[in-house]
Amino acid sequence: MEIAPLQSVTSRYRQLWLLLAALPGLGPLFLILHYGVDFHFLDEWMPDMAGVFIKAHHHQLTLADILAQHNEHRLAVARLIFLAINPITHWNNVADQIVAWLIVVATSWLVWRLIRRSQPGGGGIFVWFLCNLLIFSPAQDENWLWGMGLANFASIFLVLATILAAQSKLPIWIRLILCLVLASLATISIGNGMLAWPLGGLPLIWPDSPDSWKKKKWVALVWVMSCVAVVLLYRVGYQEPNHYGHPYVRTPWAIFVYCLSFMGSAVALVGALPSVIDSIVWGGVMFLGVVLTAIYFIQLFRTGRREICGRILPWLMVGGYAILSGLIAAFYRAEFGPGQAVSSRYVTYSIYLPIALVNLVSIIGDDLRRQPNARWSWRWTYVPVAGATALILLQIYAIPGAIADSASRQERYRLGKGALLLLNLAPDNPQMKYIGPVLPDRLVETANALSEMGYVHPPLIASNDAGLILRRTGGDRQDISGAMDECDKYPNGLMNARGWAIYPALGRSADCVFITYFDSSGRPRIFAAARMRYLRDDLAGKLPAGDFRGCGWEAILDPRRIPADIRSTQFLAWALDVDTGLATPLKGFVSYQR
Repeated sequence: MEIAPLQSVTSRYRQLWLLLAALPGLGPLFLILHYGVDFHFLDEWMPDMAGVFIKAHHHQLTLADILAQHNEHRLAVARLIFLAINPITHWNNVADQIVAWLIVVATSWLVWRLIRRSQPGGGGIFVWFLCNLLIFSPAQDENWLWGMGLANFASIFLVLATILAAQSKLPIWIRLILCLVLASLATISIGNGMLAWPLGGLPLIWPDSPDSWKKKKWVALVWVMSCVAVVLLYRVGYQEPNHYGHPYVRTPWAIFVYCLSFMGSAVALVGALPSVIDSIVWGGVMFLGVVLTAIYFIQLFRTGRREICGRILPWLMVGGYAILSGLIAAFYRAEFGPGQAVSSRYVTYSIYLPIALVNLVSIIGDDLRRQPNARWSWRWTYVPVAGATALILLQIYAIPGAIADSASRQERYRLGKGALLLLNLAPDNPQMKYIGPVLPDRLVETANALSEMGYVHPPLIASNDAGLILRRTGGDRQDISGAMDECDKYPNGLMNARGWAIYPALGRSADCVFITYFDSSGRPRIFAAARMRYLRDDLAGKLPAGDFRGCGWEAILDPRRIPADIRSTQFLAWALDVDTGLATPLKGFVSYQR
């Protein structure tokens, strides 16, 4: 009679440990909610992304638009997800980031399912905790804070789903159909989604018994033929991407070094050496670990130990995902050098190399501890513990840098959002660089169309009459302080106005400043935008508490933009709140006389 209560207590403890093991997932959610900006950047403005939403709005969308090439990728899965949620979110970038986070949560669940199938004993929950430290690593902040990061997260979810389906207990032909669907979706999720075919196919046709190959040879044939067909369809209309004019560098050495740097990017910021050297060293060490594991796997297979081979195989595939992703990236991007491989967005792929090793060390360590030779028992009791401790410390070490990078990224996105809101009035805005290298004419057309659809929040400023966006409320945290404190005139007639602007209650600098002149009817007309984040050390001690060193701004004023019938006017600076689209005039003005 006492067994049932004991089982209930055990179940409760297990649920508690599972909850604790899932806690790392809250870290990226904090980054998104605290540092996320409703602003779209770089690739999101391309015709094959933003243009697709415009076509869908006007009921002109075709299958070719969904499958359109983006660089070397076909991002159909990401496009379909955006099209599904846009009617609800109106292309809110923070909402896109939360959906991406949910995809990673689902990916973590798939990893847990794989751990339960492959890990012996009761240590699976702790292994899952270690995996979650990597899956939700804050070092991926570029993807966490970028709507397009969703495409990077979708690939591994579909690859893992393919591997799990391949190893399920369902009848072989049902498994085949599931894997074909999942691998096809992975192929059109992002470029390296094609890895679902070799990485999912091997577990599917793996001979789990001496005579099983006879039953699976037809499955293997269908799988290979389907893979060839999908790849050929993928290549229809495919054009070699130019990556903004950079020539390809595909020498073996450049590819090798880039690939090593890519594989080690998950821990690139740990250590005293430069991040590129760190990533190359760590990438080489982890790659060697997978190679040694593969050798051990072959030895196990030769001795007929198929059961443990079946548990090791999926994690070799997971490690192969990271390695082959690095090789694919190197093939297309080695010309940028190994430093580019350390980019935060690539950590989303490279983390699956240490994730694989965490599981492989656990499985193989348990097997070696059971060997008759006592030496193995001692060594493999402490090696996994030491590795787990190092992994935890490495992830803790990475948190401050990731938070600082997230804060910096938030600042750049807010600067870019200010330039976007003024796009119709100041297309030569010096802050345009924060939107990314998008063709200005195309961006103006696309952004205005999306703004009219309600997909830009707040909408683009359409009129140069600053009085229409005057912020009339006050006395809250959004109050802005600042001034135009000097203005110089150059021999060529141009003028250089300088000043500062801050949010005193928020403890940060303003994100956007524009300059107006007064027309003949006394209306303030926007005609110039300022370059932000100039250091103003001269204001130290004169401002309230906060990080205001970069509160300075500078604007080049061209009087030729003022109508010829205006002989005298005044220049006034305004700070634009990029969250509301409302502006506040700053103190001071400059008189101008032709």
